[in-house]
This record gives sequence, structure tokens and C-alpha cells, in this order.
Amino acid sequence: MTVLGNGSVILIAGAGPAGLALAQMLRKGGVRFEIFERDESRPQGWSVGLDKCLDELERLLPSDIPGFATLSPNYALKKLDAFTVMDGITHQVVGVTGSKSLEDQGRMFFCPREKIRNMLMPHTNLQAGKHVTGYREDADGVTLLFKDGTSARGTLLVAADGARSPVRRQLLEHSPLIQTNFHMIHGNVRLTREQWAPILEHSSCGILLGTDTCKFYFLLTEHCDNGDAWFNWNTAYRSTDYAADDAWMSSATAEQLRDRALMVIKDLPPFLRDSVRLTPVEGMQRPPVKLAETILPNQLLPRGNVTLMGDAAHSMLPFRGMGANTALSDACDLAKAIIDGVRNSSTVDSVLQAYERIMIPRGREHALLSHAVGEGAVASELAGGRLEEDGGPRP
Repeated sequence: MTVLGNGSVILIAGAGPAGLALAQMLRKGGVRFEIFERDESRPQGWSVGLDKCLDELERLLPSDIPGFATLSPNYALKKLDAFTVMDGITHQVVGVTGSKSLEDQGRMFFCPREKIRNMLMPHTNLQAGKHVTGYREDADGVTLLFKDGTSARGTLLVAADGARSPVRRQLLEHSPLIQTNFHMIHGNVRLTREQWAPILEHSSCGILLGTDTCKFYFLLTEHCDNGDAWFNWNTAYRSTDYAADDAWMSSATAEQLRDRALMVIKDLPPFLRDSVRLTPVEGMQRPPVKLAETILPNQLLPRGNVTLMGDAAHSMLPFRGMGANTALSDACDLAKAIIDGVRNSSTVDSVLQAYERIMIPRGREHALLSHAVGEGAVASELAGGRLEEDGGPRP
């Protein structure tokens, strides 16, 4: 039975926000770690709204990591981050979700994933280009195996390697990856003040709306000095022939993806359609991100020196804004369990059981709720319980 101690090394497979956050918290706690990422560089996708995880996350991170407020596109303007929720059929404003204060209570920040990753990367000695193929366990620990023929030795392996985690595939005989029937198209566009004014009419960050077959957001990522602003947008639409659409999406040009997005959102407000139409071909993400769901059984993982975190444990549809919050909460809970385990010379089994008793039911709940919202058409549910029923603008 493996015991944690001062010489323990934690192996982290995957350097998304959750994997990097775990590494930083272990650094603060004086626990040795190695972190690996498959790709030398990769698109970091959309922005995420962080709120549920913020207080614990910032308490556990080292003091040399700037606060998440600095990543907000409204930080320099000292404005609250807020998001308009609009009915996808009537185009009426249902309410506004976002920060209630610039202070600790009620904060919510909309942060580009790339900025989160860049903020959390320093001092981690991230090893990129390390494609995980599997692992080997023995009585003393675990060996992580890479496609290039190398390996890494540690006491405990944390799989933060995404929805299609090769570690999870080995750990669980029946890997619970569910292919969703939603396809997603994503783009980035720079707009003039006149063009973006209707998007930010009711809030400082953008608009979220949807129907039972289509979910859409348009989100501010950066203000420019000349009054222009950068936005990213995302539409997820339900497919009636997933296999055919999947094959088409994999080979579609940027222009074709943009045209498909315009077809999907043809009934949305004209100012949103016009903004998507302005997206340059280089602003379109190719190939599009493929959505998938992971819902673990409501039981602890097979015992050993391996556990899961973030999308590897509970990938979910992005319709309630809970994916990143849940993954970063995982990082907080696992970091606390490991640091306490090292200090108290606890067994790896006891540390992972304490973590998984929190992580698994929480991840299941959020994944199932996000799935239910994907099936429905109630705009307010897209806000994940954060909505203030007030269509007025935020300061």
C-alpha cells in the first residue's frame, strides 16, 4: 500500500486550467510534481465564466499568481462582468448574470481559457509534446508511459487529460464517454464600437440565448484602445444525422463553417447574425471542438494510484457554465487532500477516497443538469442558476 510523504511525486497528465491549477497549489504546499501536455501548442477554445470555484481557488494558489479579475476584459475599465440572457424565440431579455461586486462576495469573471492557462503556467516546468499512451502500477507507485517511448515515475497519477482521456480508458474497462448529438462551431471577430454596441446594450460581456435545437453566445474577450473590441462566439446545434454532420465538419472549410453557423442562427437577432458574418476565415476554429459527455457511476474509482479530474471525470455540455468551475473545484479538493496526505503520511487510498467522495457526485450532478438544459428550451436555465431577473444594464 503506497504512502504519501516528503519524497512523493505527483504526476499530472494534462495541462488545461485544472491540471495547471493543481500543479500551482501543490507548488505552494511544497509537494513535488511533474506535469505533462500532449501538444506543443493548441487552440484554447472559448472563454469561461468563473464564480463557484473562485474563493477556494484563489485561497489555495500561490501569492505570485495574479487574481482572476486581471483576466477579465473589463478589468482595466473597473466594470463588473455580466452577461445578458435572452429568449431565443422572442428575443426578449430574460435577465442578467454576473458579478454583483468587484469585491470578494458574488464575483464572476469571464476569462479566456488561453489567458487562464498562461497565468497558471509559470514555475510548473511544464513538459509539452508528451502524448500519454497508458500507465503501469506496482506496489510502490505508478509509471506514466508516453508515445515517444519515454516514461515518468511517480507516487500518484492524476488524469486531467480531457474528455477522451487515455488514462480513463485504461482505468475503467467500460469508459463512460457519451457522444452527444450537438455539433459546435466557434469563431473570433473584431468589431467596431458601432457594431458591438447592441451586443453590450444590457451587460458588459455579451449575450447568451438558445432554443431546444440551438444554443448560442457572443462574448467579449478584449477591448482595444481605438474603441474596437474582440469577441468570441459559439453556436451548438442539435444534429439529426450526427455521423454525416461529423464527417462534414471534419473537412469543412472556414467559409463553410461560418455559412453553417449563419444557417443555424438564421432566426436570431440581425445584429448577432451580422457579427458572425463579419468573422474572417482566420477567426474560425478548424476543426471544430467535438462535444462529448462523461458520467461516471456513482461509486469510487478502482483503487490504486490513479485518479481523474475535470473533463476526464465529468465532461459535460457547456450549457450551464459549470465545466471549468467544476474542474477547478476538483483541483482544489484534490490539492487539499494530497497536501494533507503528504503532511500526515496518509495512504494514497485514503487520500483518493476522500477526494472522490466529493468529486464524483458533484461531477455527475453537473453533467446531468447540463445535459437536461441541452434538451430543453428555457433560456433562464442556460445561466446555471445565476440569473437575476432584471433586464437593466449593469454598471
